[in-house]
Amino acid sequence: MKVAMICGLHPSNDSELIKKSIIMPQYAAHRTAAALAEGFYLHMQDDFTILNIPFVGSYPKQHKMLHVPSYEWVFMGEKTGTDNRF
Repeated sequence: MKVAMICGLHPSNDSELIKKSIIMPQYAAHRTAAALAEGFYLHMQDDFTILNIPFVGSYPKQHKMLHVPSYEWVFMGEKTGTDNRF
């Protein structure tokens, strides 16, 4: 069975994305989604896909960046994917 998870993960706390946030990032939603993603990844590596848009707020009132840059995901020491923006 293939699983696609839609979530709002963001890169590490020291990333440019978090530093440019005007409001507090949604850490509870991030940690919940991260825990689910880790569990799915550990048990379904080849059949698991994440569709991701970080919960960082809207521009310009809640975030200083109009465009969210791409970044690479690393899980358990290995690159597991790229978050591409367009």
